[in-house]
Amino acid sequence: MLVWIVADKIGSFVSLIACPEVKMSDQMVIVNGCFDLLHYGHVHLLKEASKAGDLYVLINTDESVKRLKGPNRPIIPYRYRVMMLEAIRYVHAVVGFTEESELEDFVDSHPEALVFKGSEYETQVVHGGKWNDRLRFVPTLTSTTEIIEMCRTGLEPVRP
Repeated sequence: MLVWIVADKIGSFVSLIACPEVKMSDQMVIVNGCFDLLHYGHVHLLKEASKAGDLYVLINTDESVKRLKGPNRPIIPYRYRVMMLEAIRYVHAVVGFTEESELEDFVDSHPEALVFKGSEYETQVVHGGKWNDRLRFVPTLTSTTEIIEMCRTGLEPVRP
């Protein structure tokens, strides 16, 4: 189920579009991810992406994160991840999704939107390559997986 969360209001996609509190600029910007342990790498991505327009963060639900990352994830439950993302000044709105098809439907329904990803995705085919003309990349500073490994081993992450 696709859920929009804006200013502590939860509703459907249709109700958000009609929501007067949501003022759109000329450019919609989309970032998606699990954000299951919010860190400086995420904040860097959000800050850089927001420079291009109104930033909409599409966030995986707990069920979706578990499927992608394994049974011990997410580290922080969905409702708290949403709360933290909403508190970041660069974020215009937060959207939750459980299925990849919901993410794709949302992005496809906004053909004017730019899609920002961390630079680790530059060598990968993102969503079948259908958004290639809209993709923008931000240098990746770290990942949640690297931070978890660093905490487990005590070693610093290695970045070029």
